[in-house]
Amino acid sequence: MPDVFDVLKKDHDEVKAMLAQLEEGPRASAGATAEQLAFRKRAVDKVIIEESKHEAAEQMYFWPAVKGLGPDGQRIAFVSTRAGLPQIYVMAADGTDPQLFAPFDYGATGSSNAPEWSPDGQTVAFHRDVGGTLQVFVLDVRTRAVRQLTSVGRNEDPTWAPDSRHMAFVSDRSGYRQLWIIDVETGRIRPLLQKSGARLPAWSPRLPETASSTP
Repeated sequence: MPDVFDVLKKDHDEVKAMLAQLEEGPRASAGATAEQLAFRKRAVDKVIIEESKHEAAEQMYFWPAVKGLGPDGQRIAFVSTRAGLPQIYVMAADGTDPQLFAPFDYGATGSSNAPEWSPDGQTVAFHRDVGGTLQVFVLDVRTRAVRQLTSVGRNEDPTWAPDSRHMAFVSDRSGYRQLWIIDVETGRIRPLLQKSGARLPAWSPRLPETASSTP
């Protein structure tokens, strides 16, 4: 896999160069010609496209690398299609000893994606195709036991709270894509945000000192 920061730096530098060109370019208020304004519009459109590509690069390289790295810095959870469908593997941080940790159940489950290691290093959360929709699962790293946490609607992109007990994820169980929280120990699920259109949540590394122990 390409180096995460090399990919993002190259992409970021390209967007910065285009923004600088826009800043120096002619404006209508400065008496720019129609041809110059048309060129400026094309440049703006190109920046918008490149910013979208930059966001896609972050989703492809940066966040998977950050979320998949174990808290001990020694192991990485990642997705590979080397056995066919995308599945969850774990390997040493130097890229050696890749092992399949969460194989799919033939005829019952499909592709697995979006692994994120819990802060205590005991569990990896991910989402998996079940019956044509996505559900959230957890993998016990020590025993390799896999447990399904959700079953209503489409549920994806889990992200751990610092206590390694609660998890935020995206679900359309209410009819809209919203953020929800699950208590992994009790299975209790409750809405976090009522606003629709949620995607790719990421929990801050630690809870504020004044916060309750229960998110």
